[in-house]
Amino acid sequence: KFRWLSWYLTGNVMHDASHNAFVADPTLNRVLSHAAFPYGVNVTSWHIQHVMSHHIYTNEEDDVDLFHFEPVIILKPGENSVNLVLHVLRLLFILSTAIPHLTFVVPYGVLFGQVDPMNGHSMYDRVKAIKAHRAELKWEMIVEVLALLAFYFACWWQHGAIKAVCVQMSIYTISSYLFCFFTQVSHLQKECLQDPQALKGQSFARRQVASSMDFAPDSAFWGHISGGLNTQAIHHCFPSVSAMHLRALYPAFRKVCKKHGVLLKEAPSLRSFVWGFVQFAN
Repeated sequence: KFRWLSWYLTGNVMHDASHNAFVADPTLNRVLSHAAFPYGVNVTSWHIQHVMSHHIYTNEEDDVDLFHFEPVIILKPGENSVNLVLHVLRLLFILSTAIPHLTFVVPYGVLFGQVDPMNGHSMYDRVKAIKAHRAELKWEMIVEVLALLAFYFACWWQHGAIKAVCVQMSIYTISSYLFCFFTQVSHLQKECLQDPQALKGQSFARRQVASSMDFAPDSAFWGHISGGLNTQAIHHCFPSVSAMHLRALYPAFRKVCKKHGVLLKEAPSLRSFVWGFVQFAN
């Protein structure tokens, strides 16, 4: 009945708190970043994968988010392309696993640095000073995983394995689709990946705007249900500003971008927003 609540807490509380944007107190933000437990992501590895990698190197080679779908989907033109029907089916499958991936696969990759056989190195080698981050945060990651496994065991003990797995996976699936719609679709568009040479010499803010496709930025509904992630461009420029302020700030942000000749990409419709992602991912 409340399976959507996992995404609501992830998008509106956990995500903001992980950027120290939900409340003014950093310690309380750290606590609130676990608000979606036990149905959210591994928050400690999220700080490495999302805050340290994705937000600094968005859509660049050092952004690990570009490689999560491999080897099923390779985000390079002409690589691993299939016919449209098969592509939609594989998208429906791979996107449904996003939250479990962030809950188990990412912390495993960060902790153990397994080598990807496709490219011969660990995905998280792309994160600057990964060895130092791993040493500093490994026990927090492990405690989160163990706490989640304890929760699973309690569910299985109370409800039986089959019911517990079905309920848990249904929550993960709904949350995963919503997570991908409000995060991956905004960045994984043809227009959002720039030539690395063209990015050289550009300011941090210009690179962030270039990497984002916004959708319905003036809509209170989409802003609320997405946790402000329908306005990725301004969020990436000011990640420590709470999502509740982004819609109000967006008109001024438009004016600043126009004044400085920065192309602010806004999808004209929901159809073009989704279709652009579907095409690019193939």
